[in-house]
Amino acid sequence: AGPVFKRIAQKIFTEVPSTNEIKKLDKKIPKQEKHYNQYFAKLQKSQQLIPNVKGMPGMDAIALLENLGMNVRIKGIGKVKNQSLQAGQNIIKNTTITLELL
Repeated sequence: AGPVFKRIAQKIFTEVPSTNEIKKLDKKIPKQEKHYNQYFAKLQKSQQLIPNVKGMPGMDAIALLENLGMNVRIKGIGKVKNQSLQAGQNIIKNTTITLELL
């Protein structure tokens, strides 16, 4: 295997021209936003409305709702079939929402 690899490597390197010069590409690279304070503030705004979690996997729905400050009860396993509080209502911290899973 060693001599075969040596012959292949020699063939590749003899056919490829050696260059130390890098040509500049004329591609425009998009600039990254530098408004971190605005971005951070946008992320920190608390969700004010109960989201529609129907169809979501139960564990994802629980994590989402608990991160919004709600208490979650579940019935069943699987994906969310129904939720006790309607989506779009204002969130009241420590309110309990029951999720029916199927």
